[in-house]
Amino acid sequence: MASAAASSDPAVLFQTKQGSTIKTLVEVVKDISPETNICMDSNGVRITAMDSGHVVLIRAILNAAGFDHYTCNTDCYAGVDMGNLLRKLKNVSNDEVVTIDMKDKDSDRIILTVKNDQVTRVHEINLMDVDSDFFTRPQIDVLCRVHLESHLFQKIVRDHTSESDHFFIRIEKDTDPGASSGDLKMIFTSNSSKSVTSDKCTTTVKLPKTRSTGGAQDEDGDSCDDLDDSVFPLEVEYNLKFFSYFVKLTAVSPVVRLILGTVVATPIDDDGDEPAEVPPEDDDKHIVTIIEYDLNDLGKIDFVVAPRDEPSDV
Repeated sequence: MASAAASSDPAVLFQTKQGSTIKTLVEVVKDISPETNICMDSNGVRITAMDSGHVVLIRAILNAAGFDHYTCNTDCYAGVDMGNLLRKLKNVSNDEVVTIDMKDKDSDRIILTVKNDQVTRVHEINLMDVDSDFFTRPQIDVLCRVHLESHLFQKIVRDHTSESDHFFIRIEKDTDPGASSGDLKMIFTSNSSKSVTSDKCTTTVKLPKTRSTGGAQDEDGDSCDDLDDSVFPLEVEYNLKFFSYFVKLTAVSPVVRLILGTVVATPIDDDGDEPAEVPPEDDDKHIVTIIEYDLNDLGKIDFVVAPRDEPSDV
């Protein structure tokens, strides 16, 4: 009897009361990679995917310890239509428990259960074959790290999205009166492509240099890490469409980290294999930006964003 009971245990099951965080994560991944492979192993849940234009690389890591309950008896991979999963999660509220399980590693479906004190909703979601490689984040030669309050970053992105489909990010030394040595300014600039008058929008954020070892975030808010300031100014142009997806995570993370750097090596993934591809795809040392958000206690998600291919004048 004991062995029969054991054989009926699901290959993987994870449960959390943070259904709203899961819903937001699924929505952002859906916007960038509508069909996605989800990897589940003893360490937790992992998503790595790219958009169809190979501009953004997503890496989401949900640690097993962050779930209220997590069991994984064997490594599993699930090809998921993220739009379909989001529809099932649409009405999840903060007081509901979300459980996802997969009966065995060869199963053709996952079971999503949403439960509160009165109602239990069960969805059987068919899986799909997702023809995509598993990617990993490239190794970056870091030039600058910036911490911003996520609601401020969201407001900046929305302001510029209303004006244009792209913007420049420039980081330079702050030489204004009253600035301390090592303080920086982060300047977002866009030309209006949605107005006949070609208006220009510029947003400047002052970044006091982080004084503590290891670049911990200042309690006062926005800051930059204690790095070599000889690399400044830095300037790069990005497609705003993707940034408008990223800032949806404002609801689950009070701080966003922006890491600017160059790709210096092809990384090795967690299994010791070289990934099929990472951005950028040519040999030039583009400046890329990594956008990082914490997912409450569950884990984190980051995006490696390649610069816009065709620079425009501002």
